[in-house]
Amino acid sequence: MRLTVLAAATALMTLGGPAWADPLGPPATTATQTIPPAPAPSGDAGVRLDLARQIVALRSQSSEMQLFRAKLPWFTAAMQANVRMNDAQRAALPRILEEQYRAAMAPAHENIAAAYARIFTAAQLRDVLAFNTSDTGRAWLSHQEELTETSLALQRVVDLAVLAGATQQLQGPGVNQQ
Repeated sequence: MRLTVLAAATALMTLGGPAWADPLGPPATTATQTIPPAPAPSGDAGVRLDLARQIVALRSQSSEMQLFRAKLPWFTAAMQANVRMNDAQRAALPRILEEQYRAAMAPAHENIAAAYARIFTAAQLRDVLAFNTSDTGRAWLSHQEELTETSLALQRVVDLAVLAGATQQLQGPGVNQQ
């Protein structure tokens, strides 16, 4: 059971299907590795992928790091439950996790761009890019950190409501009569 969480995460990344497939090859394993850009497909597909990459590049890195900080307790608990560490390693763990998160985001960004390019037409992607680079779009993007924090807080409330409701239902009368 010591490696269950890590094995499950690895399985999701390697067997998770097209949503997790990395069009660039294997994901970076350390923050110092660089991911070479994938060759652009020719024609309309290449145009769509280029536009999609531009859109993804506009995303707020601070919002992504906000998500990392929200996940840090889970990452830390998973590592401590599955990997033996000495005191120095435990102290270095937040830094190491952040490095690995940043490294993992490079292929994730490429996957997001590939999904955008697959789903949307070039005209639609141009419209999205035009919006994101307009005054209103830049204002929208500038508030992504605040919107992410609000979403995270709301998700915590929803999670607690689900757990409380399930607990109440499981502990209520007639549970053992089924």
